[in-house]
Amino acid sequence: MEVFTVKEAAEFLRVTPETVRRLCRRGKIPFAKIGSDYRFLQRDLEVLFLKQEPRKMSREESLRLLDLKLP
Repeated sequence: MEVFTVKEAAEFLRVTPETVRRLCRRGKIPFAKIGSDYRFLQRDLEVLFLKQEPRKMSREESLRLLDLKLP
């Protein structure tokens, strides 16, 4: 069972640490608070990630992903 810090959770989810803290305040991520530090279980982050609705990429995002130039 892997335990993450805010920074590690942010890297895992590919968001900023502030976004992780905001998700905690909104009750979207289960966490343990030890003093002033948040701790997260990897499996809880995976569940959060898998619950997200898929979204379509914009044309710009698709081209950037493929490393192509816009006309």
